[in-house]
Amino acid sequence: MDWTPVSYAYDGSFAGFLTCVFASYAHREEPMSFSTPEDGRISLWPERTVDTDEARAQRVYRSLAPRLGQEGRRLAVYGFLTCLEERELHLWRFLRLGYDRGPWVVRDLTDDRVAVLTRAVGHLTGEAHLLKGFTRFSEQEGVLVGEIAPKNRVLPLLRPHFCARYPEESFVLYDRTHREALFYRPRRWAIVPLEAFSPRPGGAGLPPPMAAVLRHHRHRGAGEPPVPHDPDAQAVLGHYDRVSKRNGGAKGACTMKNVKITVLRKGFYPDLIREHLTEPPEECVCDFFREGDQFLYTGGAEMPAGFCPWAWIDLYRSVSALSCGASYTPWQRREGVNVVCCTDGLRPVTFLLEAQ
Repeated sequence: MDWTPVSYAYDGSFAGFLTCVFASYAHREEPMSFSTPEDGRISLWPERTVDTDEARAQRVYRSLAPRLGQEGRRLAVYGFLTCLEERELHLWRFLRLGYDRGPWVVRDLTDDRVAVLTRAVGHLTGEAHLLKGFTRFSEQEGVLVGEIAPKNRVLPLLRPHFCARYPEESFVLYDRTHREALFYRPRRWAIVPLEAFSPRPGGAGLPPPMAAVLRHHRHRGAGEPPVPHDPDAQAVLGHYDRVSKRNGGAKGACTMKNVKITVLRKGFYPDLIREHLTEPPEECVCDFFREGDQFLYTGGAEMPAGFCPWAWIDLYRSVSALSCGASYTPWQRREGVNVVCCTDGLRPVTFLLEAQ
């Protein structure tokens, strides 16, 4: 049976888009266009309004990694942050192709459904990388304030960098293009809608709307909605979307956690050392750790005292993700836990990471 062409109207959120993907497969409908309340488009195809359903969105999201692989999931999640024209249509076509062909689809750059999205995500990550180096802050009322005007929605990608760069400062980074701001105070962050931004000249202080929002997030209680569990999904699903701008929600709020690091096992391959290294195996034993050693990560980018710098570079991404509320279930049996190792191929060390 052929799929019925339709035009989907949804709320503009990533969860809403995933609900559209669910609806397309459930009703065998092929979306020819997507529209949001802000678009005001008129479609030539029958239009159907799809209400956001978080449970269905999560079902679709959980299917991405098993069906498309980690890189395919990353393209789907990051693709929603790009400025690609008709991005939802490109994303839906990529997802349908990936569901049919599996994880290897991301390598088929001869297919426009893959190549267009890959270029768009490359533009997104490249823009975010440049802004990490060129964004400047000024101090106003004891708060660092910065402003950017990116083409893509880069705040979710910039958040880990600047939160680690200024772990003990309070700052606001405003995206003028998409009218939203990243607020941070030590160990807490939120990406919130902000329709207007006018920093006072000469460091005269924050404009009243920003000061009020900052005070609000300084005193938030314990009843905040949780961020999504997956580190990639935090970039989008826990990110403020257009419907949040109208409703004033706080989906991006996050309380950062400590992470306990325990040395589980030390690997050692003397046969490989004899074959590939000039030093004898007895001189190549890792002397940084003993099995059972424990360290505590308390935020920021600082390495715990006594930790191996090589291993810290390997672990930092997973440690910071757990600190922000990520989870690796269903692959891990417990929430807030991950098992990782350093990349020393001759004497690898395996670690248990536990969010606290």
